[in-house]
Amino acid sequence: MRAALRTGRADVIGDGMGEWDHVHIDDLVVLYELMVAKIVAGVEIPSGFYFSANGRCRWRDVAGGVAGALQAAGIGEGGVGSVSLEEGAERWTGGDVLQAELVYASKYVLPPFTVRIDGKEYTDKLVGCSARTQSDRSRSLGWDPKRGERDFREHFSIELEAIREEQRLGGRKLQRDKHLNFAGG
Repeated sequence: MRAALRTGRADVIGDGMGEWDHVHIDDLVVLYELMVAKIVAGVEIPSGFYFSANGRCRWRDVAGGVAGALQAAGIGEGGVGSVSLEEGAERWTGGDVLQAELVYASKYVLPPFTVRIDGKEYTDKLVGCSARTQSDRSRSLGWDPKRGERDFREHFSIELEAIREEQRLGGRKLQRDKHLNFAGG
């Protein structure tokens, strides 16, 4: 969002088709509270990864949400642009091309691989920029996230307003009670 606000446009590296999960921060807090409460109560929680995905998006979707928020605020012309890997690295990762490729680009697809988790085999292709998970283990603990796709789509304009307010205050950070609501799941 900050990079798009500086340039007046939202861009992706390449086609922007890499997928990432997301979760509303309030739902993530509930998951942490649930896990801590169970541990404190002496409930045994099986070891392993507990993902918190409650939605999925492509980088192009994120850029579209950013572009829409900018346009609604009278900044930029909307739409999503495409930049090279090197330009994206310079803008978003301080020039770290590998980090930009792994996080924001969809250049490489590795051959299919198989992993075994809890006795089940999973076969998939690993895309350098995609992070697709399932929250089955978290949900099996009773986690029931409430914020969904509508909240995800609406958060772009809220975040833009928070950043602009920080700028009006001379760069002082705001207390984030309603902002930065979504994170990777």
